Amino acid sequence: MRKGQRSRKATSHTNAANEKRPVAGRKGGDTKILFFSDVHFPFQNHAAVDRLLDHVASEQFDVIIHGGDGIDAYSVSKYNPDPARLLQLQAECDEQGEFLAEINRLQPKARKLYLLGNHEERIPAYVRRQAPALESLRGLGMDSVLQTSEN
Repeated sequence: MRKGQRSRKATSHTNAANEKRPVAGRKGGDTKILFFSDVHFPFQNHAAVDRLLDHVASEQFDVIIHGGDGIDAYSVSKYNPDPARLLQLQAECDEQGEFLAEINRLQPKARKLYLLGNHEERIPAYVRRQAPALESLRGLGMDSVLQTSEN
């Protein structure tokens, strides 16, 4: 990692029995991995998301890695957001939750990992700046906010 570069935090998914699973390869030791990132709900490219979901439906993966920036978190950006869009964060998270649920439905056996990107990091940074007393609330944990636990 380069100096000044932040590491991405992984949010691990669990199977239906809520057990952590090691990455298991196929016969012959190969592991089929899908990696994608930067969907940026609600600013996503709909055609690209549809194509990704078609690919998820057509192949069988052992591991699916979401490389972060699934949501834009525009409303909690420190860069003077448009007041008309300030109350849209829950909608962004819900849209991503539906997307993750669809991936989970299409690939129930694959291990899923979600790496937090700089846009997801906007949420805890905002809480630290504006409401540090709320930082310890479990409901504000990123698994909960991003709906990764259930998907």
